[in-house]
Amino acid sequence: MNDRKSEIVDLVNQRGQVTFREIRDLFPGLSEMTIRRDLEALDREHALVRVHGGARSIGTIVGSEDLFRNRAVSRMEEKSVIAQKALHYMIPGYTMFFDSGSTVAELAKIVPDEQMIIFTGNISAALEMAHLKKPVIQIIGGRLDVHSLCVSDSCSLGMLNDVNINYSFFGVTGYSERRGFTCGNEDEYRLKKTMIGKSDKVIVLMDSSKVGISSVYTYAMEEDIDMVISDGKLSPELLERFGRNDVEVL
Repeated sequence: MNDRKSEIVDLVNQRGQVTFREIRDLFPGLSEMTIRRDLEALDREHALVRVHGGARSIGTIVGSEDLFRNRAVSRMEEKSVIAQKALHYMIPGYTMFFDSGSTVAELAKIVPDEQMIIFTGNISAALEMAHLKKPVIQIIGGRLDVHSLCVSDSCSLGMLNDVNINYSFFGVTGYSERRGFTCGNEDEYRLKKTMIGKSDKVIVLMDSSKVGISSVYTYAMEEDIDMVISDGKLSPELLERFGRNDVEVL
């Protein structure tokens, strides 16, 4: 039960707010009554805030800074493993796109000081790279999402119309076999879809806790993805599925 509660809290902190249905999708064997009891217990423990139809993270109640801090410190070991693997694909001379998400921001911490161009609306990632001398960091325009600390809207899409990208590094809210790679923000969804079409290589940074989770918008299916960089904990069944769809897993 404690593991289940931890997974529920992680899900709520990642998304800010979840519904009963989303929790039921994560734990298909649970009854709605059990989910309600879990949420009531977690609310009493001040791990989340139970609301009508689901739950909200503490961060969305007390402010976006705390929300992002919760996400940024969650599963740090896994994010570090993923970032170190992704570092191999930071190639001098290339043009790259850094998507939203704390795992992408973790990669930004270790970007080498080499000549390259990086487009991003991920404010946290941009700040992590601010000390670098050789890379050109292009901040895309648009509206700031205070929950993810990322910028994206029609202004972003307009700026990127004529940009060609070698490698794009995407974050993900969740992945499921039925719904593919998903996110919860419409503007971010449109940006992701646009950048997939403009990228020579599409790389998703995804730790194993995101598997079995689906959010509102599907931005990619397996056939849209070239590579998944994960924490080494994906199931053999999922590895086989990715292989059948020509998705390389690192």
